[in-house]
Amino acid sequence: MTDKGFDFTLPETNLHFGSGTLERLGELAKDYGKKALLVTGRSSMRKLGFLEAASRLLADVGITVTLFEGVEPNPSVETVESGMRLGADADLIVAIGGGSAIDAAKAMAVGIGHKADKIWPYIRWEIPITDKTKPIIAIPSTSGTGSHVTWYSVITNRATEEKAAFGIKHIYPKESIVDLDIVKTMPQNVTAETGFDALAHVMESYVSKKASPMTERLCIDAISMIAQNLTKAYTDGSDLEARYNMALADTYAGICITPSRTILVHAMGNVVSGLYPEMPHGRALAALSGPVMRFNIERGDANTVEKYCDITSALGDTSSGVDKEKALKSIELMDGLRKSVGMDHSLADLGMTRDSIEHLADLSLTLGRGAIDCNPVDPSRDDIIKIFEDAM
Repeated sequence: MTDKGFDFTLPETNLHFGSGTLERLGELAKDYGKKALLVTGRSSMRKLGFLEAASRLLADVGITVTLFEGVEPNPSVETVESGMRLGADADLIVAIGGGSAIDAAKAMAVGIGHKADKIWPYIRWEIPITDKTKPIIAIPSTSGTGSHVTWYSVITNRATEEKAAFGIKHIYPKESIVDLDIVKTMPQNVTAETGFDALAHVMESYVSKKASPMTERLCIDAISMIAQNLTKAYTDGSDLEARYNMALADTYAGICITPSRTILVHAMGNVVSGLYPEMPHGRALAALSGPVMRFNIERGDANTVEKYCDITSALGDTSSGVDKEKALKSIELMDGLRKSVGMDHSLADLGMTRDSIEHLADLSLTLGRGAIDCNPVDPSRDDIIKIFEDAM
């Protein structure tokens, strides 16, 4: 047996998973302080009653709640800084909603803990993030971003048209509550978009240069679960078994991307939604995944080809053998899955224009450097431009 050494970052989040787990919020939160900033998105958690329930559960244990509503998709520096001002005296930050709400809450926890006026210097590592960061409790309403168990947050700077990810152990949520009664309320489009984000996470993490035996097994299990359950959850949102498996796959994905990272798909997808902030992140990834997979398979070494063959099998193919033909079939199966949930579109369909490709390639090479360094094949600027063109 080959002695394959590896590094693995153990999650620092206590996970509470299952129907009805929101009811535990008060008992979990009371150990972290008496004043909470409760962060959520635009309206869904309020309309469905979960925001009121979270507020009540916190109040029942003597925690004073300050509410911050209105976190947008691809959350902005301005939104984070508004939350920092509103919750300046908070002891803990509670996020309920999608990945954007959780990402914004993580950045707010940094800014409030460090008594900062501006958050971008922390995101760009100009000022160090320390254990002064306020504790975070994450309650996801979607199954896709994995933010409830990662040390990552992704924030958009509208002024510079940059979308940057930052990650450090201090922004791991202390507690994560995955309540199936919440995630089963996802509408179809959100189910599809976040589900594909989770699929991209595990396909990328599996072939990453930083993949390890710890993450590889979770990735393959998650790919298989998504292949078998995403269409079911999309077609019938009340299918609790499908919702359970999608939420579990999303959690696996979040655990994997902290040590193994994402690769070229996310490096390119993040900058696209930085320049086009109204473009759903999952849809950008769906358009880019096939061209990146083809690039990696055609240029990759034998190990890369074998890994894409594993992905092909996890997506449902039962053929034997390990070769480029089987590896390329992963694209066909992935495309079939995204078509089944209304995600078969190009970047042009989503509003991206060809005149932005070179600028986006340059942004990918700077803001996405960490993810690109994990890609199994090192791309040039011209390669990235060609992949963008193929995704159009």
